[in-house]
Amino acid sequence: MSAVPRVGARLLGVVKRYGTTGVLDGLDLEVPEGAFMVLVGPSGCGKTTCLRLLAGLEHPDGGRVEIAGRDVSREPARDRDVAMVFQDFALYPHMTVEANVAFGLRLRSRRRRAGSPDAPEIDRRVADALRLLELDGLERRRPAQLSGGQRQRVALARAIVRRPRLFLLDEPLSNLDAQLRGQTRAELVRLHRRLSATMLYVTHDQVEALSMASRMAVMDRGAVLQVGSPREVYERPATVFVARFVGSPPMNVHALTDRPGFTPPVGPRSAQVGWRPPHGQLSAGWAAAGRDGLRLSGRLDTAELLGEDLLLGVAGPWGRAGLLHPAGAPHPAPGEPVEVHVPRDRLHWFDDSGTRVGHGGPAPPPVDRPARAGGAPSGP
Repeated sequence: MSAVPRVGARLLGVVKRYGTTGVLDGLDLEVPEGAFMVLVGPSGCGKTTCLRLLAGLEHPDGGRVEIAGRDVSREPARDRDVAMVFQDFALYPHMTVEANVAFGLRLRSRRRRAGSPDAPEIDRRVADALRLLELDGLERRRPAQLSGGQRQRVALARAIVRRPRLFLLDEPLSNLDAQLRGQTRAELVRLHRRLSATMLYVTHDQVEALSMASRMAVMDRGAVLQVGSPREVYERPATVFVARFVGSPPMNVHALTDRPGFTPPVGPRSAQVGWRPPHGQLSAGWAAAGRDGLRLSGRLDTAELLGEDLLLGVAGPWGRAGLLHPAGAPHPAPGEPVEVHVPRDRLHWFDDSGTRVGHGGPAPPPVDRPARAGGAPSGP
């Protein structure tokens, strides 16, 4: 029997309001100890509020905030043993790299707080963090003399020297260019592996979430819709929102109603059916296709080059859909009629409320239940 993972941090029934505006209403979220957990969702869904509640920068209007099993709901930020990395790096421009990294420790030492390291220990920690993040040799530079990626690593080093129970990262890569974001993502994953630390990373970029997380939670409108590994969330989305939000290009979702050019599989007409763009196949002379599954007839509308693949946009009376097609393979020209086939085992089923009810195979019977919120499982 496998051991139950320990909880690094937890929000239990948390309520948060700003004036009359409710942001979180009874939210539950667990961050396993040692996990690299990514909290992903659209702007304004409450992700940063969760981070600020854990950091002690905000206090809940209801519910509990726990870190390492201790209720810290009313504790000040300085007593929570957390380190936070902000979106704008928040470096002191007049200080050197070394002084920025050591500032928090030296301030704690001057105030003689319990557990404060002495001066030689601070120097050792700072040197270790700078070496770990490949910043050694830049100790005497100031932030204005650094690149964006170097400034981000200084902010990370400042958090590392604290040796906290919990790292909180609030969209730390959003100010970097695309190439540097990719490099820094890999650095963060390697850093987590070396430190074996508990990290909660907030982003609206689902590519970051899928590529970095050991576990991820998808939020919308102040609720957690699904928690699981990146593969579980991608392959078995709990709701239509999760299906469309996680994955690039997003999942296509259709209501099973009679429309011209739309041939649904046998199943409940009240349900919705979804499919990923890599799983659609051009048929009617362009590629062989089986008989079973979903068929859409329309015209090719757009063809976008994505490198090795084309993203083909198909439009018809039923709406629009996108599918991936090898860039070097023959394909129709925009405006030409096409038929798209999706094998039955690649279909995802959702009920009228948008809640997942199955995957592949024969369509399940209709299910009359409300959409789940607050840690919905990955689905059947």
